[in-house]
Amino acid sequence: MAPVIEKMSRQYPKIPVYKVDIDMEGLGTRLSNLKIFSVPTFHFYHKGEKSSEVVGADVKKLEAAMESLHNAV
Repeated sequence: MAPVIEKMSRQYPKIPVYKVDIDMEGLGTRLSNLKIFSVPTFHFYHKGEKSSEVVGADVKKLEAAMESLHNAV
């Protein structure tokens, strides 16, 4: 998924993209609080509120979520 995310990051430069290393010590509780149980999981936020989520490596859904967020910005 990294190449896809990289491409979309260039395509939508106003949307910040962050990667979280789920293997970091002490992160398990936070992931649970965010209801992240599968990898990859993508969360999209607009004005501080979660606007959508994509679970799994579904490129079409990811592209649609990025486009939707881009249109909202």
